[in-house]
Amino acid sequence: MKKSVKLTSIIMAGLIMLTSVPVMTASAATKVATPTVTVANAKKGVKISWKKAKGAKKYTVLRKLSTAKKYSTLKTISKSAAGSITDKTAKAGKKYSYKVKAVNGKKSATSKAQSIIRLEAPVIEDASGY
Repeated sequence: MKKSVKLTSIIMAGLIMLTSVPVMTASAATKVATPTVTVANAKKGVKISWKKAKGAKKYTVLRKLSTAKKYSTLKTISKSAAGSITDKTAKAGKKYSYKVKAVNGKKSATSKAQSIIRLEAPVIEDASGY
């Protein structure tokens, strides 16, 4: 009888130790923060920049023309660091909205839309001939 009580005590102590060890769940390990995004007119298009989002493994840049209903993928970047791209296909005078989606497996977080009207720098011509 003493052996079974001692064995039961050892098993109970082991179970208590196992339940007191903190365990990181898969969902906590892959949580993705929302990226911070800025857009600006650049010499050759619209520059979309983002800060690194905690937990992200890659980023997808989404674009929508103001008259469109849905966003389309502009580019996917397979790195976890901050970054930027230039949308060289943006047309002058058109309004665009951009979002950046931080992704880690099935988890993701998408930034708020940032809108901009594509402007081109004015061209100064030589007026000496007038």
